[in-house]
Amino acid sequence: MIQRGQGGERIVRGDGSVLRLEVVLGALRRLEWGKLGVKWAILFGSLASRGRGRDVDLLVMPRGIGGPEWRLRLGIELAETIGVDWGAVDVVEASTTTPCPIVLDAWRNGLLVYEEEKGEAREWLLVRIKVCNDYLLAARKLQVLETGIEAAKKRWGH
Repeated sequence: MIQRGQGGERIVRGDGSVLRLEVVLGALRRLEWGKLGVKWAILFGSLASRGRGRDVDLLVMPRGIGGPEWRLRLGIELAETIGVDWGAVDVVEASTTTPCPIVLDAWRNGLLVYEEEKGEAREWLLVRIKVCNDYLLAARKLQVLETGIEAAKKRWGH
C-alpha cells in the first residue's frame, strides 16, 4: 500500500506494512515540533535501529504538562504528517517513570529528530541511564528476578 505524507511524498510500505527510515525521518524533521508542545523528540525502536519497522516509536519531552490526551493528540498529528494509521505511532513521554528498556534503546539506537535547546535530550538520557544502570545492578545483586520467580512458584504450588 502506498500512502502520501503531508508534503506529498510517498510513504512506501514494501509489503503493505513496513516503513522506511529515510522517508519517516524526512517527514518528522519537517514538523513544527515547538507548536506541538515538544521540547525534544527521539526516534527509537526498530525503525531507528534497523532502518525499517512496522511502527514509529518516539520518545518525547513535553514543554509543560503532557499526559495521555496530549500524547494521543501528538500521535494523531504525527500519523497524519507521516501518512500512516494513528495506531502505527507510539508516543512515549519522557519522565522519571519512563521504562528503562526504552531509555536504553533511545540512547543506543535513537535518532534525534528535534531539540529545542542543544544538548537537552542527551542530558536527560544520561541522567536516566544512570538511574537505570543503578537499578539493574541492584536488581542483579539482590536477585530480584530469581526471587520473584521462586515466590510465584510457591504461590502457584510448583
